[in-house]
Amino acid sequence: MSVAAAIVEKAFFRRFVMSRVAGAGGGPVLEILASGVVFGCAHMIWGVVTGHWRTGLRVAAITGALGLALGVVFCCRTACCRPSSSPTS
Repeated sequence: MSVAAAIVEKAFFRRFVMSRVAGAGGGPVLEILASGVVFGCAHMIWGVVTGHWRTGLRVAAITGALGLALGVVFCCRTACCRPSSSPTS
């Protein structure tokens, strides 16, 4: 179950969100920020549903920071952060 959740999260938060931001003209920094914010907000829902807003905000901050770090790793492993290989004349 946790492996499936990790795969779905990776596919959604890294691939889908980051590619949508890139498609809209956002650069790597905006891709990483969007991924982290969406990741944090998605995990905050637990606190909202249970009525524990403070806990939800803490969870959002912690998982948002983790989402930022995972976004950086994903971005560095793909082409979004790599310098272009176009020759300079």
